[in-house]
Amino acid sequence: MIHKDWSGYQKNYNLNPEKCRYLPFKANNYGVYEKYNVRNMGYVLCCGASQRDIDTLIKAAQLIDIPVKILLPKELAEKHNTRFTQHEFPLNVTIIQDYLDKDDWYKIMADCFNVVVPIVPESLQPAGISVYLEAMLFRKPVVITDGSSTKGLLEHERHVLLVPPDDPTSLARSLERLRDDQNLYRNLAINGFEYADSLKGHDRMMRDLLAAVANWR
Repeated sequence: MIHKDWSGYQKNYNLNPEKCRYLPFKANNYGVYEKYNVRNMGYVLCCGASQRDIDTLIKAAQLIDIPVKILLPKELAEKHNTRFTQHEFPLNVTIIQDYLDKDDWYKIMADCFNVVVPIVPESLQPAGISVYLEAMLFRKPVVITDGSSTKGLLEHERHVLLVPPDDPTSLARSLERLRDDQNLYRNLAINGFEYADSLKGHDRMMRDLLAAVANWR
């Protein structure tokens, strides 16, 4: 498992935790992030599709005056249980539904103010881990729904800002805190980077996986 909260799998699938191992995931931009020019162009970025709660993010955007950019290709939204039923958007929201390659994706992430990862309530899978690790390597503070992607992995106000599921007001207030509190922004950027960097890249993950298989009991 790339996460530590297996309670949903235990409840719904009778998973035996004694047969499970935790293997940390890694940032997919490890080894390439330094090639990008990291700037702050002032917009909040939401990207990725798995279990994303776009409805709550749009409701939060209505409460703030910060620009919000959402990368959400149509085909991914349909396949990955994205909650996206809104048809009217506030003027500060831009939605990009075209498919982007990784280079364009990383350029947009390198330019954002911060990354937000809203997750649908009671999601069992650890959705959003790859995105928040990528954001951390770009030194972008992360606001994320507390749940299976965060429990036992991330500390509130140290690595990220955690918000309750399905709570647009808390999400909006967290984004405003980042805008208004430079010390908080800087500390999250530093600590997030150190956390993601400590997990290294693909080679480390493969070594861990091979070791887990070799030592299986």
